[in-house]
Amino acid sequence: MERIGKVYENEEATKGMSAEERLKYHQTRSGPFMEELKEWMERETAEKRVEPNSSLGKATKYFLNNYPGLSAFSMAA
Repeated sequence: MERIGKVYENEEATKGMSAEERLKYHQTRSGPFMEELKEWMERETAEKRVEPNSSLGKATKYFLNNYPGLSAFSMAA
């Protein structure tokens, strides 16, 4: 949750920036958090530490299935 919170903090910090400035800011500051979160979720899923039908399991599945869109700022450039 701390990692997700950091991405939201970064978004708050981009208020008033141009689209290009926001993109660069997120690529630098949010991209690593998103990648770390993705790797953790993949590991938890692979090691079957997350019950697929639990709230966390559903959130994990959603995040992993939608990662390209959720992290578009980290893949652009």
